[in-house]
Amino acid sequence: MSDADAPLEFIGSAEDDLFVFPPTVKRVIGFAIRIAQKGGKHPDAKPLKGFKGAGVLEVISEATMKKKIKSTKSSGNVFADLGLPNAEEHLVKADIVIAIASLIKSKGLTQVQASKLIGLAQPDVSKLLRGHFAGYSFERLFGFLRALGNDVEIKVIATKKEGHLYLEMA
Repeated sequence: MSDADAPLEFIGSAEDDLFVFPPTVKRVIGFAIRIAQKGGKHPDAKPLKGFKGAGVLEVISEATMKKKIKSTKSSGNVFADLGLPNAEEHLVKADIVIAIASLIKSKGLTQVQASKLIGLAQPDVSKLLRGHFAGYSFERLFGFLRALGNDVEIKVIATKKEGHLYLEMA
């Protein structure tokens, strides 16, 4: 997966349509979008029918370009775009879970093997990897990273905007 975020744009009524879902659904959809921004594919994502391959992320035809379909650029945080409270927390947790999934994959672990390493039941590992991470603390997620053989380092860096801090995981 890529470290850089792919740009995100909501086409047509997509953002409004997603906004009406319950928070739990928005968190999971937001997580799936976040994985796509990082160049990956959510476990439940399916190829768009009628198109060749699973690589179709956006389809624009000349006809749709002429129709001036409403397009809304993302704020950079899909969870904020979807109107979820604690959006920054969800964004950071999503990135941590993406790192956990990447480690499990790179080590060639099954969910059963991963569950034994990190101390979760296999069904809970499955839920976590599908974006159900709202009930997990940062400390617990960091513990999963450590159990998978990584250290966690947090850098606090002042941004250009006064009074805002940026957390970077190294």
